[in-house]
Amino acid sequence: MKKEETEKEKKIRIGIPNNSIGELLKEFKSEEALEKMREHDINASQFWELSKDDLKNLLEIKIYGRLEKLTKRVNKIKKEHLKLKEKEHEKSKHSAKVM
Repeated sequence: MKKEETEKEKKIRIGIPNNSIGELLKEFKSEEALEKMREHDINASQFWELSKDDLKNLLEIKIYGRLEKLTKRVNKIKKEHLKLKEKEHEKSKHSAKVM
């Protein structure tokens, strides 16, 4: 009997989206946030964990509409990534049972 996966194990299995952060910020005219990421030593996996307040305060994305749209897009990307990884996990569990 296999033990239940911990939150930490699940987070590692799921990983982070492959989307280009630079392209995403460019899409919302927030390229200057890349420099702020470097200043604050924020890597890709940390970026995907940032809250709306973090985007505003750390990356200095101050324009409200831009911040809202970026936050929605980041959440959508994360949700799609999670869904994809869960589907892959289910498929691998199922194929493992067949063997």
